[in-house]
Amino acid sequence: MSRIAKKPIAIPSNVKIELLDDENLHISSDSRELNLPVPQNILIDNSVDNLIYASFKSKPSSKTRGILGTFVRCLSSSIKGVTTGHLIVLKIVGIGFKCEILDDLLFLNIGLSHMVAIQKPNYVNISIPEAGVLHLTSINLQKLSEFASYIKSIKKVEPYKGKGIFCSSDNIIRKEVKSGKK
Repeated sequence: MSRIAKKPIAIPSNVKIELLDDENLHISSDSRELNLPVPQNILIDNSVDNLIYASFKSKPSSKTRGILGTFVRCLSSSIKGVTTGHLIVLKIVGIGFKCEILDDLLFLNIGLSHMVAIQKPNYVNISIPEAGVLHLTSINLQKLSEFASYIKSIKKVEPYKGKGIFCSSDNIIRKEVKSGKK
């Protein structure tokens, strides 16, 4: 068992976790709620106040051994999402690159012959605090990361000038321009 899975998960006082059946956890807070599927071989124990433990029901096989640590991380991420939410900051860098939101559409002008229109999913909130910066927020980190990855794939970062769409936490590797022979 991984070291992550052995540790109990602390539950804040305003979060309620209910085991709907052996396959789903319902995590709720004041106004937010989220369902998390539980893998088949995992047992959830929330008998201790403000702590939750996850373990295997039976001896795990070599293929299912890694699932427990992943599930514990997803559970703690879901608890954080229900309490505070997740934020991903995307930067749009380039001359003339713009972004704007109209209704449920995100329009990107990123150096293509046309503007790119992206339908905003209902589980993601998008805001533009300043020019060239997108704030994506959601309670589900996995779906938020998938949507951010889709936006980044539209205009990948160019290594020479650094133009494109990237996460603020990404490490952009820049290349030097080749010089001619002397």
